[in-house]
Amino acid sequence: MYDWAMARLDGVLRRMREIGRKTPPPDGIGCFNEVYLLTTERISTALERGEFEVPDALAHLDEVFAGLYFTALDTWPRTPEKTPKSWAALLEARTRRDVHPLQFALAGMNAHINRDLAHALVATWRALELDTERGGAAHRDFLLVNGILEQAMTDVKPKLSVGLVHEVDTILGQLDDTLAMFSVTHARDNAWAQAEVLSALENVNAGAAASFAEATDRFVGFAGRALLGAHLPTP
Repeated sequence: MYDWAMARLDGVLRRMREIGRKTPPPDGIGCFNEVYLLTTERISTALERGEFEVPDALAHLDEVFAGLYFTALDTWPRTPEKTPKSWAALLEARTRRDVHPLQFALAGMNAHINRDLAHALVATWRALELDTERGGAAHRDFLLVNGILEQAMTDVKPKLSVGLVHEVDTILGQLDDTLAMFSVTHARDNAWAQAEVLSALENVNAGAAASFAEATDRFVGFAGRALLGAHLPTP
């Protein structure tokens, strides 16, 4: 089981490293990819150490989740109108030099967590027929990733914050480490709740589920543009 799970993450890591080579910071995708790659590397290490209770489910979720990111990147150059609005916000702005690398990273997390994660959760729950009860094994593994992501963001942030003044008050109010970390955890908690709603809607009304997903995508895209529109001191 662990070999199977590790193989899935190895494929994800290869693609992320390729993206990193082709689009290093200050490219906006490169800024987000640095955080995502480090997080996934540490999840892979935790998986290898046996820290997750349902490793096959965790690996499946990570592969499906990353696939939504890869699909957005692949779709944008050919058919940008088919790219989720949540990702379009970042992809449109990725070469701007008036946007700080930290903003790019946060905009990527906004798109990926607030839009993609619910879809990846529902797909994983259905594929593996998982028990989705809060407090269950799959949910405990999900929460364990919060700490890994928070630490990865802490470790990458100095690199992305070169030239940033100490007091930043232009992104969603006062942005300090505590608020940034809380917002990531809060977003992932919301994604689990969003997945519960999406799954329930799909069971009774596919049209309502699609409308819910579309509305969420529009809102996340709006939030992404707000994050990228704030003006921080550039490096």
